[in-house]
Amino acid sequence: MKRSRTGASLTPAGQKLYPHFQNILRQYTDTKVIADQINGLETGIVKIGAINSLSRYWLPGLIRGFERLHPNIHFTLYQGDYDEIREDIRSGKVDLGFLKPPYTNGFKTSPLKIEQLLAIVPANHPLAKANNVSMTEIYKTFDNIILIPEGSHSSVLEAFNCLDI
Repeated sequence: MKRSRTGASLTPAGQKLYPHFQNILRQYTDTKVIADQINGLETGIVKIGAINSLSRYWLPGLIRGFERLHPNIHFTLYQGDYDEIREDIRSGKVDLGFLKPPYTNGFKTSPLKIEQLLAIVPANHPLAKANNVSMTEIYKTFDNIILIPEGSHSSVLEAFNCLDI
């Protein structure tokens, strides 16, 4: 390991050995879980990959509820974008990950939640009293629609891209 005022980093030899140490640690953990299962104990660590908003707002309640039922099961959370999570699943770094459908090719998936997009308009707007509004109606009702295609707005952009106008 190289140390400096700005921090520490692995030497070239450390970089070569690091993946092997990770594998040894993973094998040790898996072996311990199997041994505990043989002895009738329910223990282990579940490694989850999730985007920041999911890990901050949705997962804590789920994890707390699960840990109440299974106090010897613990969670390690890895945050990243969808590409990083997909790679973490492929490499075995995480046991499961939360991905949007476009990122799930080649994985066994189970849908957990279907999100609903909401249009918020002024009370006097022609669409204000409608219970359901199509993307086409929104597009045709507004003169100027500005979309910011990044971050959490990507779902909105995808919805507008599906329009056949």
